[in-house]
Amino acid sequence: MVLKYGGSERLASCLANWADKSKFDMSVLGLYGGGLLSKELDQNGITNYYLEHKNRFEERFILHKRLHNFLSQKRPDIIQVHGSYAFTRVLPCAIITNTKLIYTIHSKYTLQTVPRLRVMVRIGSMFCEKVVVVSRDLEKFAQKGVGIPPRKIVVIHNGVDLEKFNPKKGNGGEHGWLEKRSDLTMVGVLGRLTDAKDHAGLFKAWAEVLSAYPTVRLFLIGDGELRQQLEKLASDLRIAASVVFLGDREDIPDIISHMDLMVLPSKRESFPISLLESMAMRRPVIATNVGGIPEIIKHGWNGYLVPPQNPKALADAVLKFLRDRKLFNDMAIEGFNSVKHNFGSRAVVQKYEQIYTELNPQQTHTA
Repeated sequence: MVLKYGGSERLASCLANWADKSKFDMSVLGLYGGGLLSKELDQNGITNYYLEHKNRFEERFILHKRLHNFLSQKRPDIIQVHGSYAFTRVLPCAIITNTKLIYTIHSKYTLQTVPRLRVMVRIGSMFCEKVVVVSRDLEKFAQKGVGIPPRKIVVIHNGVDLEKFNPKKGNGGEHGWLEKRSDLTMVGVLGRLTDAKDHAGLFKAWAEVLSAYPTVRLFLIGDGELRQQLEKLASDLRIAASVVFLGDREDIPDIISHMDLMVLPSKRESFPISLLESMAMRRPVIATNVGGIPEIIKHGWNGYLVPPQNPKALADAVLKFLRDRKLFNDMAIEGFNSVKHNFGSRAVVQKYEQIYTELNPQQTHTA
């Protein structure tokens, strides 16, 4: 885990921020380095560490040595690891130091495509106290696709910090990225610039939207390895003037509050926190019908679902929003209510706290 604004990193931050401080001493470790999230954790008084590591085979021994030293010095009662590759790195050190281990699966793509990793996780799960999955879709995959025993698996949906992502706190002033025009429609996309998020498919849909509504602007919140490629694609499709690359940001709630619509065009997802954050800010959402997203969105009631990798369907959905904003704004209200009642961070953290308490009835030091 790198201390950047990814889904698993935001969950780790959420747990550290919201856990009962009288019962749990929480800290966060970035296995593969630091990032913007480290600054946020510092501001919230959360102890955090990170190990410098380049993902090369010859440095794995060094990583294991540093991690072993860290666990030996800090002596956490429980270590919760997010992600499959990180799990394989942490597992040997947890066994050697006799540290109880919880493994959270956030995605199935890597496990689906790397058989060797799948075998390692299946074997490694025998040494875990619990394997947490963030959606029912992942639960089925963990059992049938990986072979993890059902008794080990716990489903805990991701949650969102409803104090931070609060529509009453947003829209807080002037911004250099914000063009103030009354006739401008602003559409946001929150996510890393990676293949899984399918910004390329969105750009193809956007070309059709732009031809019908020239006063729309697309704001990409996040950065990633595909940025240059996507900038070129935007130029090739002649939509570059309407697309704004904001990069990694710390003021995400305020940015979302300025958007008229949020879109998640992913090819694959597990249980996206970015979608919960947009709904918590009472923004209308359009998302692809993949992974655990149907566990969040009931189509036509609290959001709008489209098939993945279908630019025409995505364009039609955005055009439908532009033609019938009341329909989508009504969905946004229901989306806000559903997130508030089902996916608030307090309820999510309490479920994790229950696991921590069962594993270690005394006060718990968790990394």
